[in-house]
Order: sequence, then structure tokens, then C-alpha cells
Amino acid sequence: MAEAALAPGWLVDFRNASERAVSAEANRSRLRQRYASHACSVSLDEPYFQSIRDLNSVFEEAAEPGWDGYGGSPVSSVTLARALVLLESLPSFFPKPNISAFPSGEIAFQWQLGPQRMLVIAVNEAGRLTYAALTGHGDLHGTRYLAGDTLPREITDAYRSAAFPGTRYWVR
Repeated sequence: MAEAALAPGWLVDFRNASERAVSAEANRSRLRQRYASHACSVSLDEPYFQSIRDLNSVFEEAAEPGWDGYGGSPVSSVTLARALVLLESLPSFFPKPNISAFPSGEIAFQWQLGPQRMLVIAVNEAGRLTYAALTGHGDLHGTRYLAGDTLPREITDAYRSAAFPGTRYWVR
């Protein structure tokens, strides 16, 4: 395994970007309030936790230079943190993504949504999101940046266009 693998408890450090800006006591209080009346749902939470495990596996596999046998750039811990923020920003209607590393050192999230319908989002150290979608009747692509804890609207719309062919307009 890669020497740069994350230490136990790494998820706590990257759980939510806004939580890093407050004291540990304030975080504990906020978490107690948030989860006081909520129980974890195995059926809803398991895909999220599996995605976190997949993300860690991809990081461990691609953390060394040349990890792909062709001189691929390593995935940095900063890119891993950005990918976790991206994972947490995915709307609840997105299914579990396939997660992989690109030779450029980016982490990619991919959804195969049907014949000639898919979405790929790649995130890098700077928080740049590069996306491409095949919608069955064309393609959509672009670049946006992570900002806060919501996925940019253009990417959500690209997913909807690929997942639900023939639907062109969305009520916001």
C-alpha cells in the first residue's frame, strides 16, 4: 500500500469544510443536535459509506508517482479532500458513483445511466470540476469549481439530462 495512506480518523478531518472553521466543542454540539433525532439508515447510508471506502481505496492505489505503470501523477491528499467535499455535495437522487483516478492526478466520479448515457466528473487539487455527459441526444461538458457544499447547477442539470432522456427543461 502507499505510504501516504490516511491515518485512522481521517474522515473526521475532512467531513465538512464548514466544520473546520469552528471549535471542536461547537462541532460536537452541532453534531449532537443534527443527529439527536435521526438514526442511520442502512439502506440510505450504506452507498455513501461504500463510496467513502472506494475513495480511500482509489487514493491508496494512486498515491505514488507512476501508479498506473505509465508515469501517472499521484493523487494528493488535497485532491482526496476535494473529492470528499464533492461526494458530500452530491444530491440525494444521484446513485452511487464509480470512483477512479485519472493519470493527471484527478479523482473521477462516473455514472453509467444507460445506453449512450453517462456522466463523469473529475476533481483536482484546486477544486476544479471538469464534467462531461452523454445524454443520448448530444453531449454536455464544462468546467466549474467547488463552492460551498452544493454541486454547481450545470452539473446537476447534466446528470438529469443524461439520466432522464428527452427531458430538456427543469423547474427550479
